[in-house]
Amino acid sequence: MTFKDHLSTQSDIYAKYRPKYPPALFDYLASITPDTQQAWDCASGSGQCATGLRNSFVHVIATDGSESQVVHATHEKNISYMVSVSEQIAIRSNTIDLVTVAQALHWFDFEKFYAEVNRVLRPGGLIATWCYTLCQISPQIDQIIFELNYNTLGEYWSPEIYHVDGGYATIPFPYKEEKTPEFKIQAQWDFLEFIGFLSTWTAVKKFVQTHNRSPIAIFYKKLLHAWGDEETTKEITWPIHMRVGRLK
Repeated sequence: MTFKDHLSTQSDIYAKYRPKYPPALFDYLASITPDTQQAWDCASGSGQCATGLRNSFVHVIATDGSESQVVHATHEKNISYMVSVSEQIAIRSNTIDLVTVAQALHWFDFEKFYAEVNRVLRPGGLIATWCYTLCQISPQIDQIIFELNYNTLGEYWSPEIYHVDGGYATIPFPYKEEKTPEFKIQAQWDFLEFIGFLSTWTAVKKFVQTHNRSPIAIFYKKLLHAWGDEETTKEITWPIHMRVGRLK
């Protein structure tokens, strides 16, 4: 398998500045999963999803194609990390109760990945995948982020990212879907923490490689003026778009 590695060179800032998923999301998944013995978190990155699963599942297998991401992941006693692409995984068949893919499914070879999901899931097991779209802070700040994302960085996003814009509705999902509650990510960050988050965007990395300067610098003063000052904290909200399916 060819692994599309977009984040290894910034694994440290990815681990530091990516937001955490709400505990209610993991409580919900555990409540509808037939058993909670073992979960597999695919493309786990630095472990934002895996660490959420660990409180509800006896054992979590967290895999990522990037060794650097795994090194920077949050390691807990009931999480086993493995460097591996999600389309070809060394997990025994019929041993997984829940498969999760957070903010990563758009990078996969869908057909090959679903074949592995079908192999490892126990009968009645679940697959849950989700993404989050542009954050919401205030009308003024949101408009600046919209300009950065679509106007300045539009051509630097990989084509796969537009599955995220569509809330994963454009991705094939060959399972009996469950109706899910609405979830959102919330964080209370100061200005520099938010700038750190923006620096994790793959399109920002590509822009820097092309122009040898950060696109965030173009908007820095404008963003800071809209924010207030660097030490002021603001509530940031990301809408989550989730799809959950059950193995027949």
